Amino acid sequence: MESPEEPPSTGQPGPEQARPRDGSPDPAELTVVVSTPVPGGSHVLMTSGRPGDESLHQFFFDDTGMRPLDGLAEKFGAALAQGRTLGAGTLLGTVLTGLSCRARTETADHIEMILVDEAGTERYRFSSYRRVWPTNASDLEMLSNLIGPHAPELVGRIEVEVHGRHYILGTCRRTPSGPTVHDLTAARIAAQYFSHEDSVEVGQTIRYVHDALLLAFPHRWVPAELIGRHLEERL
Repeated sequence: MESPEEPPSTGQPGPEQARPRDGSPDPAELTVVVSTPVPGGSHVLMTSGRPGDESLHQFFFDDTGMRPLDGLAEKFGAALAQGRTLGAGTLLGTVLTGLSCRARTETADHIEMILVDEAGTERYRFSSYRRVWPTNASDLEMLSNLIGPHAPELVGRIEVEVHGRHYILGTCRRTPSGPTVHDLTAARIAAQYFSHEDSVEVGQTIRYVHDALLLAFPHRWVPAELIGRHLEERL
């Protein structure tokens, strides 16, 4: 369900914030498309306004509108634990309630949070993307059905529609509780023997890895060189 109780404002110039330390563009050079209140601040979607650029930049600011929102991971974790999202967008999919945030990492492209249930048996990775492009949600649903049990399973996403275009602001993936594709592949390589059945399993493992990589980039218009750099980092 949607979390904001107030309708988002649109079409306002970006405030005079300082340039973010994560390498994102200066918000003062962008234009606000959607601004939604969140506890302690606001969730803002902004555009460059350049011809042909349909991407949106995602920011979470404090009440001053000038600094990044403190405790973002904890606030996101609390919202997801109640089956809702933080800020603009709609949470689609099935995510367990009662989760807590155990860790957070930030990169130039996304903020990732590790969410765990009370028993520590169910683990989820929630990624909030700093920049998003128009995408086809049906592609994500198809890919989620292809993912095998040994790879991260896409269980939820935060989707928003702006000017008739659909954007995926964040994704939630369930981490396998048993052997992963990496574990299975390493075991088979160490065994130095593959039956026909094992070969089929290796083929499925490669497919699982391929699908997991595809799900790591759920946007249609990500520049090829950007994807190439991320694949090099992951592999």
